[in-house]
Amino acid sequence: MNDLSDRRRAALRRFMAAHGLRPSSWARAAGLSVNALNNFLNGATQSLSQGTLEKLAAERGVPVSEILGDAAPEGARGAPDTVRAGARPPAPHPPHQPFAQQAQAPRADALVGDRDLPVYASAQGGPGTMLISYEPIEWVKRPEPLFGVPRGFALYVVGDSMTPAYEQGDSILVHPTRPPLPGDDVLVVLGAAEDGMYEAMVKRLVAMDHQRLKLRQWNPPPGEEPEFEIPRVDVTGIHLVVGKYNRRR
Repeated sequence: MNDLSDRRRAALRRFMAAHGLRPSSWARAAGLSVNALNNFLNGATQSLSQGTLEKLAAERGVPVSEILGDAAPEGARGAPDTVRAGARPPAPHPPHQPFAQQAQAPRADALVGDRDLPVYASAQGGPGTMLISYEPIEWVKRPEPLFGVPRGFALYVVGDSMTPAYEQGDSILVHPTRPPLPGDDVLVVLGAAEDGMYEAMVKRLVAMDHQRLKLRQWNPPPGEEPEFEIPRVDVTGIHLVVGKYNRRR
């Protein structure tokens, strides 16, 4: 019996139970063979490759270490992967709370980081959606909710489907690894569009399971309902919005 494999197997099962995931749907959404994950969970195989683990983690928008904990592979834990060289280590996460529900801008005394938070560009997409680019167009001071968060970023809002919570020109603050809960505001990435852009939307998360997302928008486009559902397989990323910078006037 392989103790490390058993601990990883148990950690995967706990993560799936916590997020309402089934092996087949999770594997398919990550672009993997269903058999590979099933065989590992059933004990038919004793390991999953690092590439498989990374694809499963990327599909959920979390690091491998968040799925496996102490059973994560070496290199998926520790300061080199989570802390910038020369930076202070990240503070422990406080208990999860829906920062974004109030859509508040950080206070000046809460801007604890350097001017190292990337702001990504966006453009108008279809009704209720926008196109985003992962190329920074500027860098701003890092607010407390994103201090020590690898890959945290800000994004300009385009469109008015979430007015008045988020106005066009506001910058949403995105935590890419903390799993969102119903009632949180989220950035939902739907996939690649063209010219390095990705189709995405900012909405309120109402419910989520392995088959679908139920979302709410405050100011729906003409002919659309405030609440709507999209298939989970169409979603490539769900990221928690922890606040905003108000647009400059």
